Amino acid sequence: MSSGTITPLPSEDAEAFAARLLAKEGLMTKDELRALHQLLPKERPVRVGEEVESASSFTVGAYCKGGLVGLRRCTEGMPCTSQVLTRYVRQISPKLSFSAVSLFHGTRTPMHRDSRNAPFPNMVAPITSFKGGQIWVEDCHGSVPEMTPDGLKVGKDLEVAKRPVIFDAYKAFHFTRAWEGERLVVVAYVTDHLDTLKDGEKQVLERQGFQLPAQEAETSEAIELEFGAPPGSTPPGAEPAFKPELCGNRGLPLQAEWEGKQEPLNDVFGLCSPTRWRPADRGATLSPSSMALCRDMYQMCMEFVGRNVSSPKELCEKLATGEVTETPFCDEEMQQLREKWCRRVGGDDWKHCMEIPKGQPFLLKAVARTAEVMGDPDWALPRLPQVFEPKAKWRKFDEDLPEWDRSNYASASLNSQQLLEKFREEVELGRMEASTHGALKQRYGEENLRIASMGAIQKPDGSVRPVHDGTHGVHVNQAIPQHNLLSVPGPGELALLVRQSQEQFETPFALAGDVAAAHRLVLVRERDWGLLACRAEAGSDTVFVNRVGTFGISSASFWWARLFGIIGRMVGRAMLNHFFFQLVFVDDLHANFFGHRKYVNALIWLVLYLMAGTPFAWKKFKGGARIAFIGYELDYAARLVGLSKVRGDWLVQWIKSARESKYVVQTKKFAEFLGRLGFVSRVVYWLKPHLAPLYAWSSATHRCSVGKLPDTVILTLLYIEEALVAKDYKVSPSRVDLSDKPLFFTDAKCEDGLVVLGGWDATCPLCRSRWFSIKVRPHEAPYLFDEEQKSQWASASAELLATLAALYLFGHLGESTRVRQLPVAFSAVTDNKGNESLSKKQSTTKWPLMLINMQLSHLLAQSKIRLALNWRPRGENQLADDLTNSRFSSFNPEFRCFSSFSDLPLELLSKLWETKSQFDALRHSASQQGASQSLSKKRPHERTPW
Repeated sequence: MSSGTITPLPSEDAEAFAARLLAKEGLMTKDELRALHQLLPKERPVRVGEEVESASSFTVGAYCKGGLVGLRRCTEGMPCTSQVLTRYVRQISPKLSFSAVSLFHGTRTPMHRDSRNAPFPNMVAPITSFKGGQIWVEDCHGSVPEMTPDGLKVGKDLEVAKRPVIFDAYKAFHFTRAWEGERLVVVAYVTDHLDTLKDGEKQVLERQGFQLPAQEAETSEAIELEFGAPPGSTPPGAEPAFKPELCGNRGLPLQAEWEGKQEPLNDVFGLCSPTRWRPADRGATLSPSSMALCRDMYQMCMEFVGRNVSSPKELCEKLATGEVTETPFCDEEMQQLREKWCRRVGGDDWKHCMEIPKGQPFLLKAVARTAEVMGDPDWALPRLPQVFEPKAKWRKFDEDLPEWDRSNYASASLNSQQLLEKFREEVELGRMEASTHGALKQRYGEENLRIASMGAIQKPDGSVRPVHDGTHGVHVNQAIPQHNLLSVPGPGELALLVRQSQEQFETPFALAGDVAAAHRLVLVRERDWGLLACRAEAGSDTVFVNRVGTFGISSASFWWARLFGIIGRMVGRAMLNHFFFQLVFVDDLHANFFGHRKYVNALIWLVLYLMAGTPFAWKKFKGGARIAFIGYELDYAARLVGLSKVRGDWLVQWIKSARESKYVVQTKKFAEFLGRLGFVSRVVYWLKPHLAPLYAWSSATHRCSVGKLPDTVILTLLYIEEALVAKDYKVSPSRVDLSDKPLFFTDAKCEDGLVVLGGWDATCPLCRSRWFSIKVRPHEAPYLFDEEQKSQWASASAELLATLAALYLFGHLGESTRVRQLPVAFSAVTDNKGNESLSKKQSTTKWPLMLINMQLSHLLAQSKIRLALNWRPRGENQLADDLTNSRFSSFNPEFRCFSSFSDLPLELLSKLWETKSQFDALRHSASQQGASQSLSKKRPHERTPW
């Protein structure tokens, strides 16, 4: 017995003893808790093994049973006892949130999850001394395997006999091991659905010392903008790496291949998304209960389509052509489908799953419960290593002074009436709230009320899109660090989807849709609304606060990606092993469907999203065998990927307009054009090498100026125009045929007044190998020599010319229908590895290497060749070195390729070199004057519709 410990008096009941404990100074002891427990009424625990007859429990606080929420009788009937228990819990863990406290005596719980707990951790602390009695908890990083209802899982044993333990009982399977001695523990936890408690009941809990979660953040329905890391995210390095073996699929994700590089497929629904895997591998290692739910959801949606759609193909074609302007399904039928779904996942609590929180459209509780049963790692918004890659780079913000009540920008002031009408619409939808500055200041406090500057972007239909500046002055974005990397589908993903047409020998049905007001569909907790305040009109006392994700707040895109990622993964799971793929970019969805059930599956996919509450912009649906997605066009019938004709024509028309204006352009308009060319070159890869002179000129001129394009840029633009028209803006996504060994070896020798190019064919025995040795004089290639006729400085350029010569002389250049990658070895006189990296980067602005690279890339594009240059030290490339030094004894003279430098296909290179002097003059002038013709007044930049 500890010194100062109070013991019960004879005939003293539990409440009287508890009252004396509350009056005591100092900490409560375990012996006092044990003595109190002996006086309490007992009941048999809900979860306890049949072999434990003496098990008992006592609980105070809130309860949640079958959708009913309230307070346990002893909470108000024994207030002193309740306060003793809550005081002891706070004594152990001062910051723990809890709405109920239990004493468990001799209770050995079987394997289970506490599914009626809210997504907050449980705490278990020992009262008596005992041996063993560990709590095994499911943990993917543990090493102790146990059989669970979802199959064999690994976990770890928590030594509750030695110290208090905290774990996520709401999501992790756990059970109690056997022990020796008397086992009495106190357990504190948060019951679910606290938001449905009456105000009086909440006040009772708070008076008695329960520490309830922050208001409006009891569940995952609301997000927080709390300064610091968002909940569930941790700094890079603190989280374990992504583990594909925990995603319920067989093997590894598919590899997306582009330009000879391979990376795991990224559908942007999260690293654990099933649609990153081959259809046959999806769900292969899911638990039986997870697979049963997936099958049931697919079946109920298939029956729904069967009842409501007479011709799936006809409806799909109407969706593809934009003829469907509103939901094609009856609201009553959809409600019945949702009820059936909620009954399946919610059981007795199904009505709670049917609830749709105000201000957003999704059935969040049903989605969370479904994701939980399916084994999704993010169903309750925990940590994220299985969903997002860690973020390593952050934007640097300007360090401006705090200004928490800012005026609007000119674009908003000019459109203030439209902005006001838009805000009123948002108020009607429950997404915004109108108030006054004084009322909000009193409600949130001065530091938590940030009235941001508003901008307005004019839409093509004449309406405006509000832009909330959460950065300047109000400093909201600076205080929201993001540790999770958001990604977008790249060329590799688009190529993989189109390539399926080749591999399946079938043209799929593709469908693309748009989620309406996506960033406005995520709730923000109430105490953060003041951070998202703004005005529609300058000087107005009316201040609007956002209740939902806001365009211009850095965390809005993250929370939308996280929420919609869970929904997308749920849909992907429910589609089972049917052959389809899906991608998402913010609010743009794209999916393709193969097989004889492709039209039915397309509608089942659509119904699954609708069932979860996804609000589609129906007029934006499009589809078929050729479809646009995030600015690119996927042509499944022709097996091509690239730029849509509309966007390609825009680029061509810009060049034509520049020609009509005699190539005098505004530099900011040129920068806009160049940015779009750069976007296009991610897919239309042959464009990339030709952009180097355009980037060079753009960087050499002032942003707000007007100037005439140099002839080098003009020639490049004319070539790009001609090539775009001829190539129809698209390329083949075919897999690259890789050669295992170098096809030829080349070298170049540079000296005063002379450059020698040499190379030999490595595809046949040396005695029959073709070879060449070409001497180049200054008058033939002036770009390889300086004013003193020296060429040593141009070794990298000479070596790239040797590669071009070998490709031409050995017959690799010419029109081709298949994509090939040729590995080539070369040596550098000065140990220069630059060309090896150039073949990877594909672009340079160094003279004359830039010109030679453009010429080479033009020839490679015509021949559908991707070149992989591999540097070799001189010692491993001696034969090619011999050819540059006129030592031909190792080669058969009959197989020499006699050719002069003028025979090489260098027409584009020659034209570009002829205008180099004009380019140099422009750069020199720009460096001296800063701009060719500065504009007197800076005007707001209005982007051209694309």
